[in-house]
Amino acid sequence: MLFWEMLQSSWINEAQQDASAAVGISADTRQRMSQSAVNIDERFERLALLCSAMWSLLQEKEGVTDKELADRVTELDQRDGKLDGKIVKPAVRCRSCEAVVSRKFNRCLFCGEKYEEGDVFDTV
Repeated sequence: MLFWEMLQSSWINEAQQDASAAVGISADTRQRMSQSAVNIDERFERLALLCSAMWSLLQEKEGVTDKELADRVTELDQRDGKLDGKIVKPAVRCRSCEAVVSRKFNRCLFCGEKYEEGDVFDTV
């Protein structure tokens, strides 16, 4: 009976240590997620600024109308076959390891090769 109580006590102690470690991991994860949200907000603000600057230049220099812009948005949105408010870049093969990689990362997730080419929106 004493052995059983000691064993249970040991298990309880291990469970408490695991729970304490999990709380620490959870706090770290929350902090990383919070920083990620800040980074997304910053990227969104830069993209909004870039779009606003381009639109004002097009209106001033070329006389492009709001309707023409809306028509072009629809045209670009439909390039991937779906009218869903998204622009999807096709996957590419990595120059270094030949893996198929999504362009949204701007680097190969397998070997780390960076992609420098692209347009101004690849850096947003």
